[in-house]
Amino acid sequence: FFGYSPVAPYLRYHEVDASGQLVHSADIDLPAGVMMHDFAITERYAVFFDAPAVFDLDAMMTGEPALSWRPDNGTRIGIMPRRGTSSDIRWFEIDPCYVFHPLNAYVDDNVVVCDVGRHAWVSMEPEVYTPPAFLHRWTFDLASGAVSEERIDERTHAFSRVDDRVVGRPHRYGWVVSHRDG
Repeated sequence: FFGYSPVAPYLRYHEVDASGQLVHSADIDLPAGVMMHDFAITERYAVFFDAPAVFDLDAMMTGEPALSWRPDNGTRIGIMPRRGTSSDIRWFEIDPCYVFHPLNAYVDDNVVVCDVGRHAWVSMEPEVYTPPAFLHRWTFDLASGAVSEERIDERTHAFSRVDDRVVGRPHRYGWVVSHRDG
């Protein structure tokens, strides 16, 4: 599990064992406090989404939205060994976007595959609606550092997930909530 904060440390990662005992914790270095709604795991890695939905405490104190979209900050995907530390993370830069919920992630040889509901951006301003999510697949080649991205479904959706028995492993199916046409 993890926790994020508008004040440093901005991100903290933890693992518990099957008996519920805390077995690992790590503070993860981020350049700013961001709203990191979710993360993904594989059998070997934790995957973090450092998107430019940045906390703005000064704005919040004046009644403005507590988050601002700052695409110039960029979006990075961090891949860290499950019992790693901040210094073990490999960061991959991608086009600015936001992820509320990943579908799943898994390792295929030396590649981390991550299926996510990708939003073009996110807003917390009243009456400014976040664009819908589309299912995307990111592949991160840990040997070469290459990243690829493809949209794998044209329907908009929310709350993507897989069967809990395959979380972190290759999956054949996933489920999402979507609207009905017509």
